[in-house]
Amino acid sequence: MLELIGGKATVDQLARRYGVKPETVEGWRQDALEGLEAALRRGTGRTGRELELEKENRELRGAVTDLSIEKAILKRELDKCRPPSVPARSRR
Repeated sequence: MLELIGGKATVDQLARRYGVKPETVEGWRQDALEGLEAALRRGTGRTGRELELEKENRELRGAVTDLSIEKAILKRELDKCRPPSVPARSRR
């Protein structure tokens, strides 16, 4: 059936290969296309576990972003409190 959908075989070729009428192959194609459409309507076809992991991934990325921003703010404020550094003298 994938050969038919992919354009690598005709209805007649598949009908001969499987020993069925061309109408039967057309029915299979229609069923396959309807199944694909139904899967797309349900979403991406991902499993519940995949969706759960994607949600967790988004939450963790958000947490890392928040922590990175917080670190940058704290570093900036800390730098304001430090006295300016004195350049080291050359030993020449």
